[in-house]
Amino acid sequence: MKKIVFLMFLAFACLNQAYALNVVEKEDFLSDKLSVSGLPDYPPFSYYTKGSRGYDYTSIFLMPLLKELPHFKFEYPKVNEEDLAIKDIILKMRLGEYKIFFGAYSGTHMFDGLSLVYPAVISNPLHIITTAETHDKIHHTDDLKLFHGVVSTSEYFSDFAWRKINELNVEKVNSTYEAYEKLFTGEATYMIGSIYYNRIQAFRLGLSDYLIYSQKPLFKMPVFIAFSSLTPKLSLYLKTFKEISLKPSFAHHIKEEILRIIEEERVKNIGVVPPSFSLSAAKPVDDAPQELENSAQDDTLKGGKILDKIPEEKTVQDVLEGI
Repeated sequence: MKKIVFLMFLAFACLNQAYALNVVEKEDFLSDKLSVSGLPDYPPFSYYTKGSRGYDYTSIFLMPLLKELPHFKFEYPKVNEEDLAIKDIILKMRLGEYKIFFGAYSGTHMFDGLSLVYPAVISNPLHIITTAETHDKIHHTDDLKLFHGVVSTSEYFSDFAWRKINELNVEKVNSTYEAYEKLFTGEATYMIGSIYYNRIQAFRLGLSDYLIYSQKPLFKMPVFIAFSSLTPKLSLYLKTFKEISLKPSFAHHIKEEILRIIEEERVKNIGVVPPSFSLSAAKPVDDAPQELENSAQDDTLKGGKILDKIPEEKTVQDVLEGI
């Protein structure tokens, strides 16, 4: 009997010590500051805006994470314009100067060496974008090779998506402005672009009433939270963030952030006069999408797939179902 009591006491002491160590480790874990960065100019996923004291960072992941992790301390390093090149941000991630990066893709060379948090909570859907004059010409993905397309390299795509885009007759330009100009002047029949990013760019250029988006995406690119591989206690962070990524509430908060950011852009840009190239070359679309797309976890982590056909346009709320 004495032996049993002794063994029980010994087991309790060991458990109590393990519990104490776990509490200490957790408190230390929560006290660490996590420096945050991401894609420098890709709203709504991740972007910097110029403020009175430099550049402020915004991402659709930030507020949802703060709701799920109220005890975590996120740090936003001050940056200047010369610090906003994507290659410099990635270099600082690899060196451990930044701990978290928002907006990474799997299987993409640019993000080699970063530790991705699985699963991806949201996808970046790429759609076919046309005008009222050209949208009837494209009914199937096979039609894309028959017409001249355009895509802006100012967007951030996965290597998978770029490989698929390169198989099409698509011209690359440096900005969405140049892509829209080719679309409206008839140099291009269609454009490939992210529905989120292009909704914002269309608001800023006063073109939202002139564009039509395919009902379903051409590709869906899962968008990841990534950590620097030099982050202390990396395995703990990856485990914690994975648990959060599996919560339906986290995905819901991210969807709310997308809608909020795009609605802010819509209101802020009401009354913007479109560029001259659109005024004489295009007519407004009566049923142009006015809502944002609904995002959800993608069924693949390797970049998505090509759909068999591109149906007629619908409202963005319809488009977002299942993304």
